[in-house]
This record gives sequence, structure tokens and C-alpha cells, in this order.
Amino acid sequence: MTGPEARPPPLAEQVLERGHEMRTTLARAAAMLPLRPDGQAAETFMELPPARILRYPAANAGRAMAPVLIIYSMINRPYLLDLQPRRSVIRHLTQAGADVYVLDWGEPAALDRDLDMEECIGEFVRTAVSAIRAAHEGSRLNVAGICQGGTMAVCHAALHPESVQSLANFAGPVDFHTPDNTLWRLTRDLDPELLAHSPGNLPSAALNAVFVGLKPLRLLDQRYFAMPELCRDDDALADFLRMERWMYDSPNQPAAAVRTFIRDFYQRNALYKGELRIQGRSVDLRAITMPLFNAYARDDHLIPAAAAQALERRAGSNSIHSQPFPGGHLGLFVSARAHREVYPRYLEWLHSHGSRAAAMAAR
Repeated sequence: MTGPEARPPPLAEQVLERGHEMRTTLARAAAMLPLRPDGQAAETFMELPPARILRYPAANAGRAMAPVLIIYSMINRPYLLDLQPRRSVIRHLTQAGADVYVLDWGEPAALDRDLDMEECIGEFVRTAVSAIRAAHEGSRLNVAGICQGGTMAVCHAALHPESVQSLANFAGPVDFHTPDNTLWRLTRDLDPELLAHSPGNLPSAALNAVFVGLKPLRLLDQRYFAMPELCRDDDALADFLRMERWMYDSPNQPAAAVRTFIRDFYQRNALYKGELRIQGRSVDLRAITMPLFNAYARDDHLIPAAAAQALERRAGSNSIHSQPFPGGHLGLFVSARAHREVYPRYLEWLHSHGSRAAAMAAR
């Protein structure tokens, strides 16, 4: 086809059209607000100020699986796992017959500035596990850790293997000195002890600026420049808005927790080297002998795949399932592909290794 009608519109017309689509999208977005997560209602099982344990009851009264405890990262809010029904990690688990508990670290008050990683792992996680087990006749738990929470779950499983039926690590770093670890390069020359003199907690805005700064062009290109394409799809726009709310709805961080995480994990790499001690006890990854599900994203710019894969070399388990995901960090939790490929595989694995009968028999 030839002639004027075959040529693409001039650049000016394309820009005007793009601008019109952006205005339409922003108007639709404004009409939708305030937009909240469209997940399941949770019960507060236990208060552990500033943290709390949320409970999502099993949809299946038969409760085929032992309870699942999800240890979430302190850096973000756990509702990422239940933003909407179509891509909900929690819904996958409750529909499969598991009572799901989530350790939500909450919003630290000023008096929590001295809460360090040793107390978070040695007291908060241990208390959560003990309380949930008591509510389920002493059953071992299926423990799943998310990102930084994965590191904490690994530490607990190594310290208290008798309480864990199965362990799942979703993008939780174990080796913090892999060559492609940008956060290690950023923190290795810091003096974390300066945070000991901080008058309060570390503002969430400071951490968000660091994370956005790791790949600012990718963030702009993939999220905001593509917004006009959402102008005709209200479901996609709603998903975008929920995700935006979550990304910037971060809690402040206890200064001591940030200080000790940087010092002991990023700078010393003490967990991977076998030099980490929690409340006087050595964290020996060889003690992780329970079945292990290890999921990681190949294109993760926050937690390199190698940082999470390292657990497979250090753990003492002879039953390890490695689950690579061809995507980025957040894609592992919210993308359609992850919910087609990763979580059905995790559920299949749980039915084999995390059944209620097996967990009760192993008390």
C-alpha cells in the first residue's frame, strides 16, 4: 500500500495522542481512588508489638496441609502476597487446605529503635512459631520466607529444625557477597555503627530512594511511560494502582535492625560463612535437614539468583527442590507467569512434604 495514508502519523501527532491517552488514564485512576488491596480478610492471631501475626483460615475444612507460616521482609508490607484474587499467594495456600499465618513486622515506634536482627530472629520469629504450633497441637510448621524474611526463616530453621516440617525460601539471600550483588557494593564501605547514634528509626523514604535508585530508568520506562496503555483496561489499571500503593507504603525501619543486618549479613557475610551467632548459638546451615523449596528470580536486581541459590550448597537437606523463575524480583510474587508456574509447583511440593499427617507424626 502506498500514498499518504500508508505513512505513520507525524511525530507531533503521536505525541499528542500519547498525551491524550495519559490524561485519560490519569482521570480513570483518580476516579478509582482510594483503591485498597482486594485480598482475603485476615484475623489478628497474636500481637507482638510492633509486629503482629495475621491468620488466614483454610478454605478447605479438611486442612490437608500443616499450617504455613510466612515470614515477610521487614522492609515492605506483606499485603503484596494478597493484592487481588487472581494473583494471591495466600489464596493459593488457603484454597489448598492450609491455615496461613503471616508475620507482619508492623510500624516500629520510637522506642523500637533498638530492636536488632538478633532479637527479631531469636525472639519474634521463635515466639511466633511456638504460638502457632501450640494452636495446632504441637504440629511442625511449613515455614516460608519472603526476601529478607527468607534469610530470617533460614536462620530459624537452622536454629530450631525440630519446629519446621518444610522450609521454602522465596528470593531470600544467603550468600551476600556474590559478584552481582549491588546492595553489597553499596553497603560494604558504610559504617553501620553510625546508626547506633540515630535519634530514631530509619525513614522508609530513605530506603525507597535507594531501591528506586538501583534501576531508575527501568522503573520509569516499564511503569510510568507505559501508563497510557492502561487507559482502556480498568482491571490492569487497578492492578497498577494497587502495586503503586504497595511500593511506597513502606514502614520505617528500626535503626538497630538495619545496622545489624548491614554489618552481620552484607558486610561480614556471616550466615554463609558459618560465623553468625544468634543469642549465643551458632547458625549452622547444615542443620537444615527438612525438605527445602528454594525459589529465586533469574533477573532479580535486588537479590541476585546466586545469592539465594547458595542455600542449596550449604543446607544439609537431601530433599531440595530448586525453582528458578525467568523474571525479576517482584515478578516472582505478582506476575501472571509466577502464578501459573511457581506457586502450583510449590503447592504440589507441599502436598508431598508438608502434609498435616507428616507434621503431626514428627512432633
